[in-house]
Amino acid sequence: MSCGICFCGCFLRGPGDLDLGARMTPPDDPRICRGSARITPHIAEIQYAVAERFGVPMMEMVSDRRARRVARPRQVAMYLSRELTPMSLPGIGKHFGGRVHTTIMHACRRVEELKATDTAFAAAVADIVRDLTDDPNQGTLPLHR
Repeated sequence: MSCGICFCGCFLRGPGDLDLGARMTPPDDPRICRGSARITPHIAEIQYAVAERFGVPMMEMVSDRRARRVARPRQVAMYLSRELTPMSLPGIGKHFGGRVHTTIMHACRRVEELKATDTAFAAAVADIVRDLTDDPNQGTLPLHR
């Protein structure tokens, strides 16, 4: 079952199923990869996966707190939102408490720097990507655009 269907099912207070997925995703949705059952994750799914992986509350993804234990996972979620979704920088910012596009750009640069210097951090990001995409071969992301 798709992670997105489970996620939608949680909000609707019921079990997720493929019919629910069909009702929740319009046929012309640009996030659907034609010829594949895989759908790109929603930003809320990315936020949830990152919050769970780093052990921070989901609400911290949109909070104003700047403590490193909160800011670093938020930066990872912003980076993955940029890499895994077709959303614009301002669109991503809206999902993170109304942040401006330059904040998203800074988060992406910072995560790239950390991935290059910290192998444990790079592995954690790769694990989240694999979880979100349900693809065991996916772990490294191409440079975005």
